[in-house]
Amino acid sequence: MTDYRDFMSHKQKDIIDYKAKLRFSQTKCLTLSIIILSDMHSVIPKDPYMLFSYINMKLRDTYSSLDDLCDDMHVNKENLCDQLAKAGFQYSKELNKFW
Repeated sequence: MTDYRDFMSHKQKDIIDYKAKLRFSQTKCLTLSIIILSDMHSVIPKDPYMLFSYINMKLRDTYSSLDDLCDDMHVNKENLCDQLAKAGFQYSKELNKFW
């Protein structure tokens, strides 16, 4: 009978260890998500041609308008348009892209 209790005791410890590791893993993922979200501005390219490509990809794949993109990504719309205009690109509302 003691062998069974010892066996179950070890299994319970394993389960508790697993739950603790899972909580730690979830905390690491949550922390990583917060870091990624808080560092969103550094994700946006500085080079105007890379910015052009990046913004058009986001408009094509994720956002139905430039306003939605700017609101969601916390980007100033006028600054973005000015930056791309300096490189010769302008936004078309009808096509929902810069060209």
